[in-house]
Amino acid sequence: MTAFKWRLAAALTASALAGVGIATAAAPQPRGESGAAAALAGAPNQPAAGAVYPMARARPAAAARGAAIPLPAGGTFNGIRWELSDGTVDAGMLDATLAYNAACQWLRAWRDGRDAATALKVLARVPDWPALRDTESGDVLAMVAAEAAAGGGELATAVLVDCDASHAREVAYATRLGLTPST
Repeated sequence: MTAFKWRLAAALTASALAGVGIATAAAPQPRGESGAAAALAGAPNQPAAGAVYPMARARPAAAARGAAIPLPAGGTFNGIRWELSDGTVDAGMLDATLAYNAACQWLRAWRDGRDAATALKVLARVPDWPALRDTESGDVLAMVAAEAAAGGGELATAVLVDCDASHAREVAYATRLGLTPST
Protein backbone atom coordinates (compact mmCIF):
# COMPACT_ATOMS: atom_id res chain seq x y z
CA MET A 1 0.00 0.00 0.00
CA THR A 2 1.36 3.41 -0.85
CA ALA A 3 2.19 5.75 2.01
CA PHE A 4 -0.56 8.12 0.84
CA LYS A 5 -3.25 5.42 0.87
CA TRP A 6 -2.10 4.18 4.28
CA ARG A 7 -2.15 7.70 5.80
CA LEU A 8 -5.51 8.40 4.21
CA ALA A 9 -7.00 5.14 5.48
CA ALA A 10 -5.58 5.73 8.95
CA ALA A 11 -6.86 9.31 9.10
CA LEU A 12 -10.24 8.26 7.79
CA THR A 13 -10.75 5.49 10.28
CA ALA A 14 -9.30 7.45 13.17
CA SER A 15 -11.62 10.38 12.63
CA ALA A 16 -14.72 8.31 11.91
CA LEU A 17 -14.28 5.50 14.40
CA ALA A 18 -12.03 6.70 17.21
CA GLY A 19 -14.19 6.00 20.17
CA VAL A 20 -17.44 7.36 18.80
CA GLY A 21 -20.21 4.85 19.01
CA ILE A 22 -23.91 4.89 18.15
CA ALA A 23 -26.65 2.81 19.62
CA THR A 24 -30.31 2.85 18.84
CA ALA A 25 -33.07 1.97 21.24
CA ALA A 26 -35.22 0.45 18.51
CA ALA A 27 -35.02 -3.16 17.49
CA PRO A 28 -32.88 -3.75 14.41
CA GLN A 29 -34.77 -3.67 11.15
CA PRO A 30 -33.66 -5.35 7.95
CA ARG A 31 -32.49 -2.56 5.65
CA GLY A 32 -30.20 -4.37 3.28
CA GLU A 33 -31.66 -3.21 0.01
CA SER A 34 -29.37 -1.94 -2.71
CA GLY A 35 -32.30 0.22 -3.87
CA ALA A 36 -32.19 2.12 -0.59
CA ALA A 37 -28.48 2.72 -1.12
CA ALA A 38 -29.16 4.09 -4.59
CA ALA A 39 -31.95 6.32 -3.29
CA LEU A 40 -29.66 7.71 -0.61
CA ALA A 41 -26.94 8.27 -3.22
CA GLY A 42 -29.44 10.29 -5.25
CA ALA A 43 -30.49 12.43 -2.30
CA PRO A 44 -29.56 16.11 -2.48
CA ASN A 45 -26.63 17.45 -0.48
CA GLN A 46 -27.52 18.40 3.03
CA PRO A 47 -25.95 21.21 5.00
CA ALA A 48 -22.84 20.05 6.84
CA ALA A 49 -24.05 21.47 10.11
CA GLY A 50 -27.54 21.76 11.50
CA ALA A 51 -28.88 20.59 14.79
CA VAL A 52 -26.37 20.11 17.57
CA TYR A 53 -26.87 17.30 20.06
CA PRO A 54 -25.26 16.79 23.48
CA MET A 55 -23.44 13.47 23.29
CA ALA A 56 -25.70 12.08 26.01
CA ARG A 57 -28.69 12.69 23.66
CA ALA A 58 -27.04 11.66 20.40
CA ARG A 59 -28.40 8.10 20.46
CA PRO A 60 -32.07 9.02 19.79
CA ALA A 61 -30.98 11.51 17.13
CA ALA A 62 -28.84 8.82 15.51
CA ALA A 63 -31.75 6.39 15.57
CA ALA A 64 -33.96 8.86 13.74
CA ARG A 65 -31.30 10.03 11.27
CA GLY A 66 -29.98 6.51 10.64
CA ALA A 67 -33.36 5.04 9.71
CA ALA A 68 -32.77 5.81 6.01
CA ILE A 69 -29.31 4.23 5.89
CA PRO A 70 -29.34 0.65 4.57
CA LEU A 71 -27.56 -2.00 6.62
CA PRO A 72 -26.81 -5.64 5.80
CA ALA A 73 -28.87 -8.38 7.45
CA GLY A 74 -28.04 -8.35 11.15
CA GLY A 75 -26.71 -4.81 10.98
CA THR A 76 -27.43 -2.25 13.69
CA PHE A 77 -25.98 1.02 14.90
CA ASN A 78 -26.31 -0.19 18.50
CA GLY A 79 -22.61 -0.32 19.25
CA ILE A 80 -21.63 3.24 18.40
CA ARG A 81 -20.49 4.74 21.68
CA TRP A 82 -22.00 8.22 21.72
CA GLU A 83 -22.38 8.32 25.48
CA LEU A 84 -18.66 7.87 26.09
CA SER A 85 -17.78 11.19 24.47
CA ASP A 86 -18.10 14.63 26.00
CA GLY A 87 -19.46 17.75 24.38
CA THR A 88 -21.75 17.85 21.40
CA VAL A 89 -22.08 16.45 17.91
CA ASP A 90 -23.64 18.30 15.00
CA ALA A 91 -25.97 16.65 12.53
CA GLY A 92 -23.29 16.56 9.82
CA MET A 93 -20.81 14.61 11.96
CA LEU A 94 -23.58 12.36 13.25
CA ASP A 95 -24.63 11.55 9.67
CA ALA A 96 -21.03 10.99 8.56
CA THR A 97 -20.40 8.62 11.47
CA LEU A 98 -23.54 6.64 10.68
CA ALA A 99 -22.67 6.46 6.97
CA TYR A 100 -19.10 5.36 7.60
CA ASN A 101 -20.26 2.79 10.15
CA ALA A 102 -22.75 1.41 7.59
CA ALA A 103 -19.97 1.25 4.98
CA CYS A 104 -17.87 -0.83 7.39
CA GLN A 105 -20.79 -3.17 7.98
CA TRP A 106 -21.29 -3.63 4.23
CA LEU A 107 -17.57 -4.15 3.68
CA ARG A 108 -17.49 -6.85 6.36
CA ALA A 109 -20.64 -8.44 4.86
CA TRP A 110 -18.91 -8.56 1.46
CA ARG A 111 -15.75 -10.10 2.93
CA ASP A 112 -17.76 -12.63 4.98
CA GLY A 113 -19.88 -13.64 1.98
CA ARG A 114 -23.14 -12.39 3.53
CA ASP A 115 -25.12 -11.36 0.43
CA ALA A 116 -21.88 -10.34 -1.28
CA ALA A 117 -23.56 -9.21 -4.52
CA THR A 118 -25.82 -6.76 -2.68
CA ALA A 119 -22.91 -5.64 -0.53
CA LEU A 120 -20.91 -4.73 -3.64
CA LYS A 121 -23.86 -2.77 -5.06
CA VAL A 122 -24.26 -0.84 -1.81
CA LEU A 123 -20.51 -0.22 -1.45
CA ALA A 124 -20.46 1.26 -4.96
CA ARG A 125 -23.13 3.79 -3.86
CA VAL A 126 -21.71 4.69 -0.43
CA PRO A 127 -19.30 7.41 -1.67
CA ASP A 128 -22.30 9.27 -3.15
CA TRP A 129 -24.31 9.31 0.08
CA PRO A 130 -24.86 12.94 1.15
CA ALA A 131 -22.77 12.67 4.34
CA LEU A 132 -19.78 11.27 2.41
CA ARG A 133 -20.13 12.91 -0.98
CA ASP A 134 -17.17 15.13 -1.92
CA THR A 135 -15.21 14.18 1.22
CA GLU A 136 -11.89 12.42 1.79
CA SER A 137 -13.82 9.59 3.47
CA GLY A 138 -16.00 9.23 0.39
CA ASP A 139 -12.92 9.21 -1.86
CA VAL A 140 -11.31 6.44 0.21
CA LEU A 141 -14.53 4.44 0.26
CA ALA A 142 -14.78 4.75 -3.52
CA MET A 143 -11.30 3.18 -3.80
CA VAL A 144 -12.29 0.50 -1.29
CA ALA A 145 -15.47 -0.28 -3.26
CA ALA A 146 -13.47 -0.56 -6.49
CA GLU A 147 -10.99 -2.91 -4.84
CA ALA A 148 -13.82 -5.02 -3.38
CA ALA A 149 -15.45 -5.26 -6.81
CA ALA A 150 -12.12 -6.50 -8.17
CA GLY A 151 -11.84 -9.12 -5.41
CA GLY A 152 -9.92 -7.11 -2.80
CA GLY A 153 -6.81 -5.02 -2.42
CA GLU A 154 -4.45 -3.34 0.00
CA LEU A 155 -6.67 -0.40 0.91
CA ALA A 156 -9.78 -2.57 1.34
CA THR A 157 -7.75 -4.88 3.58
CA ALA A 158 -6.44 -1.98 5.68
CA VAL A 159 -9.91 -0.48 6.09
CA LEU A 160 -11.31 -3.92 6.98
CA VAL A 161 -8.73 -4.23 9.77
CA ASP A 162 -9.98 -0.97 11.24
CA CYS A 163 -13.63 -1.94 10.68
CA ASP A 164 -13.07 -5.27 12.43
CA ALA A 165 -11.45 -3.55 15.43
CA SER A 166 -14.31 -1.05 15.62
CA HIS A 167 -16.86 -3.85 15.32
CA ALA A 168 -15.29 -5.72 18.24
CA ARG A 169 -15.56 -2.58 20.42
CA GLU A 170 -19.13 -1.99 19.25
CA VAL A 171 -20.24 -5.56 20.02
CA ALA A 172 -18.84 -5.28 23.55
CA TYR A 173 -20.49 -1.89 24.09
CA ALA A 174 -23.92 -2.87 22.71
CA THR A 175 -23.84 -6.02 24.83
CA ARG A 176 -23.03 -3.98 27.97
CA LEU A 177 -26.02 -1.75 27.22
CA GLY A 178 -28.29 -4.76 26.69
CA LEU A 179 -28.76 -3.92 23.00
CA THR A 180 -28.49 -6.25 20.01
CA PRO A 181 -25.03 -5.87 18.47
CA SER A 182 -24.50 -5.95 14.73
CA THR A 183 -23.28 -9.17 13.16
